Amino acid sequence: EATITMVKPIEPVAAPGDTEQYPNLESEWQRVYLDAITENRRAVNTRILDTIPEPRRFFACRRDGRVISTALSVIGFRCAVIECVASQTDARRQGAAMAVLRALESWVSTQDAALLGLQVVATNAPAVALYERLGFVAGATNRFWVRP
Repeated sequence: EATITMVKPIEPVAAPGDTEQYPNLESEWQRVYLDAITENRRAVNTRILDTIPEPRRFFACRRDGRVISTALSVIGFRCAVIECVASQTDARRQGAAMAVLRALESWVSTQDAALLGLQVVATNAPAVALYERLGFVAGATNRFWVRP
């Protein structure tokens, strides 16, 4: 499948009030993220999440007492990477992903990083549109082969 690498310079923004950040993986965050990915990726991604180095932060949007959207940022070589953006199915199109990404960028702007990047599946038009609204631009296209 084709992915687009998108980037933007980091800018200070305010974190929305309905967002939270954690230095370590939280079970409710993990449940929302794992529910959004395919079954065959869950075991591997669980092991990866347990080994992510510092500096890192896990971000969540909480509404009506439950986490409805997630994101993760890891920083290295003055670049911050966005990973694990996910929203519960019944909470999509309500601005929760935008909220966690704004909270993430707010945190990243206080770190030693100058560039923010991510990869998105090229056919995920709603996600690409969200990232463009946040100021990301396409930098490269990659193709990954999926084994049936």
